[in-house]
Amino acid sequence: MIPMDDPRRPMYDEVMQRPAYIRAQLEVLDTLVRATLPRDACRRWTQVLVTGCGDSYYAGLASEQAFEACSCLPVDVQPALQGGRYAVPSMTPPAVVFSVSHSGRVARTIETAVLARAHGLDTVAVSGNPGSLITQEATWTLAHPLQVSGRTPGVRSYTQAQLLLILAGIYIGECRGVLNPAQAGALKGELRRTADILDASLEEHDTTASTLAAAWAKMTQFLVVAGGPNYANALFSAAKLIEACGVNAVGQELEEWAHIQFFLRSPQLPTLLIAPPGRCFDRAVELAHVMQDLGCLLAVVGSADASVLPPSTSDSFAVRGAVPEIFSPLLTSTPAELLACHLAHQSQESFFRADGRSGGIGRGRLTDSHMVRTARDLLPPFGRLIL
Repeated sequence: MIPMDDPRRPMYDEVMQRPAYIRAQLEVLDTLVRATLPRDACRRWTQVLVTGCGDSYYAGLASEQAFEACSCLPVDVQPALQGGRYAVPSMTPPAVVFSVSHSGRVARTIETAVLARAHGLDTVAVSGNPGSLITQEATWTLAHPLQVSGRTPGVRSYTQAQLLLILAGIYIGECRGVLNPAQAGALKGELRRTADILDASLEEHDTTASTLAAAWAKMTQFLVVAGGPNYANALFSAAKLIEACGVNAVGQELEEWAHIQFFLRSPQLPTLLIAPPGRCFDRAVELAHVMQDLGCLLAVVGSADASVLPPSTSDSFAVRGAVPEIFSPLLTSTPAELLACHLAHQSQESFFRADGRSGGIGRGRLTDSHMVRTARDLLPPFGRLIL
C-alpha cells in the first residue's frame, strides 16, 4: 500500500481502480464508438493502420490481434513516425488510419492523420482530450475525456485506448457481417469480465510487487519479456519502470530474448516474464527454465499454475482467471505498474526525473516538432532515388 500522502499515490490509485474504471466506462466507450463510426465506412474499409507514440503505440500493439480477429480486416500497427511517413504512402483507399494520442498534442501522431487524409484515406483520432489538435485533423473522433491525478506515468489512458480500439474492431466486425449481435455481445462480456479477474488478483499482486521492490531496490537494469499480444505489455511495462524510477528497463519479445539477452555477460537481472495462457505459453515455460538456470532474478506474470514453472521460482503474479488471449493484455500490465510505484516509493524517486532537467533540455520535443503535411514534403519514393 502506498501512503495516501505519497506523491506516487495517484499512479497507484489508477492501477488499483482499473476494475472500477472498466465497469464504469465500457458501455460509455462502446456507445461512443457506435455513434461515431459510420456503418458504410466500416463496411468499405479494406485495411487498418494504427499509429501512436509511446503508450499510445503500445496500446495499438496490445489491441492489434483483437482488432484483427473481431473485424476480419488486416491490421498493421506502427510507431507514428514509421506509420505516417512510410506506411501511409503505400496504402490504397478505401482504408483507415487510427491515430492514437491521449493528449492529442503529439506532433508525430497528428502528422499521421494529416498525411493519411492528404493521401485519400479515412482517419479516426483516438484520444482522451476532445477538442485537441489531433481531433481537428481526423475525419472522425473517438475522444473521451479522461481524468488523471497530476503528472503520472500513464495507466488509465493505456486502458482506455485499448478498450476504444477493441470496441471499434468489434463494431466494424458487426458492420461487415462477420459478427452477429450475440457474438459481439459475448466479446464485450469477456472485456467486462476482465474487471472481475483483476479484482481477484490485485491485492495479491500489490503485496508481491511491494516485496519485490524491497528486494530489487538497488537494481538499475530490468528486463520485461513477453510474446504474442502481450509483447506490447513488455514494452509498456519497461516504459513505466523508466518513467517512475529512472532505471534502464528493456522490453523484449519472448523468442528474441533467447537470441539476444541469453548472451549477456551478467544475466542476473530482475526479469519479468509475462506468460498468460496462450499460443506461446509452452515456449515461455521452456525459457523460464533457461532464465532460472542462468541466474536471472525471475518473476513470472500470468500463470496461475505454479507447477509448470521452475521449482525455484518463488516470485509470481498469478492472474486469477482467464479471457481469450487477444484480451489478456488488459490483465497483465498491472504487476509492472505496481512494481514501478513501489520502487519509486521505497527509493523516494520522483516520476519523470529524467525529463526534469533544470536547463529545460527537450521541452516541447513531442509537441512542437515540425510536421510534414503532404507526401510532396517527403523524399521521392525509394525506386526513384538517383544514387
